[in-house]
Amino acid sequence: MKHQLSIIIGSTRPGRAGPIFAEWLEGFAREH
Repeated sequence: MKHQLSIIIGSTRPGRAGPIFAEWLEGFAREH
């Protein structure tokens, strides 16, 4: 059974950490 992870970014305004964290989390999840 293959799992699917969805990452939702709550704020995309310039200067927010959300997109940076989401990119990091995606890379981490793909490695594991």
